[in-house]
Amino acid sequence: MVLRLANLSGVDETPEHRYRFVIMFIFFVIVILVPKVVFGFPDVESSIIGLAELVFEVNNFVGMLIMFGQSQRFSVLKERLQQFADDIYSDGSGPLIEALRTTQRKWERANKLFCQILFCSSNVYCCTPMMFSLWSYCDTLRNENSTMQYAQHMEENFYGLETRTSFVNSTILALVMIPMTCMCALNGGAKLVMVVNMIGYCAMCFNLVSLKLQDVARNNTHQKDIKRIVRMHQDALECAGLVEEYVSPVLLLHIVMGVLIWCSILLFFTITGFRNSQSINITVLFLFNTAETVGLCYFGEALFRGSLQVGNAVYDVDWESQTVGVQADLQMILLRSQRPVGVTAGKFTFMNLELFAGIVQKTYSIYIVLKDVI
Repeated sequence: MVLRLANLSGVDETPEHRYRFVIMFIFFVIVILVPKVVFGFPDVESSIIGLAELVFEVNNFVGMLIMFGQSQRFSVLKERLQQFADDIYSDGSGPLIEALRTTQRKWERANKLFCQILFCSSNVYCCTPMMFSLWSYCDTLRNENSTMQYAQHMEENFYGLETRTSFVNSTILALVMIPMTCMCALNGGAKLVMVVNMIGYCAMCFNLVSLKLQDVARNNTHQKDIKRIVRMHQDALECAGLVEEYVSPVLLLHIVMGVLIWCSILLFFTITGFRNSQSINITVLFLFNTAETVGLCYFGEALFRGSLQVGNAVYDVDWESQTVGVQADLQMILLRSQRPVGVTAGKFTFMNLELFAGIVQKTYSIYIVLKDVI
């Protein structure tokens, strides 16, 4: 699923696929970035929701642009994780193979479920403006004094077209925005699935190392397997380092943009309430961004805890009764496991649930200030 999304979005290393992301990014600049930045908004409410949408899409497309520029690192990381899995199968350890297969099945089911949810939410995002436009049309038939208002998929002045009052202009915008919405969903979904899966698979590597240590202690095969465990642990650390280099700038962008998105959306609901198609669409953005942030922080903490679990497993190996050589190898694993392992937002802070709580607090503080100013 991850490789399919990477191929479909054009951020993998395959040359014949990379043109796809270039086309989507150019489309994003023409349809979303330029109209929102150059042509402005008519009032404060439109400005708030328009900027929230802009920040949300900049987070997705620029994040994917960063990943697009690191396609070689993604290829190396993919090969290292595949090699780690191949080593598990060649080892022939039943508990490890079963744990690996179980984890892979869980990830596959979770990825499919997420894609189904994303498909449904993007359909809601596409259909809601058309439903409200139809409602407005029916209202004009019942009430001659009411004015027909065409709802927009995104709040923007699309190159000066009267998209709210003209059927032709509104139709033109809808024909442009529906494929744009699909591209936004693809980029946002692919970015989240790729980042979360890479972090999760690294956490799985450390869990398998811990499981191997437990298997060795249970079967008393220290002399035979200790060198393999040392190599497995080193491979897991190297994979974690590659993941950190790959996702760190993407996570920094997400944290900064996420705070801006939350502040803008809270401000929008404070001013306008929940009353139109924009409210539904902005709620979809809020839920998606919140779920993305929670997922990134949760799996970042899972990676950190998985690395610490290796050190805890060493203490249960009955190392004091082993030979000097085995004790030296166990000590090496223990020392390596004491170094914090995780993913950071731009090398500034580790991604964990404590960070998420801090982000929520800072977002609320900024929101209070903005509400008083506006």
